[in-house]
Amino acid sequence: MACVLQIGAGGVGGVVAHKMAMNREVFSRITQWSARSVCNKNIMIADNVSLKALIVF
Repeated sequence: MACVLQIGAGGVGGVVAHKMAMNREVFSRITQWSARSVCNKNIMIADNVSLKALIVF
């Protein structure tokens, strides 16, 4: 299983996070990082993925 660092939390970043979370056998840990000072987007993506029970952050 692989750990991945996702850089960026834009519109495409949310889609990428969901797609990686659906492949739990490949991606065991997903870490998000954004260069922007706005961390709310990362939190929103993590919460959305967690609510769908795809992965636990």
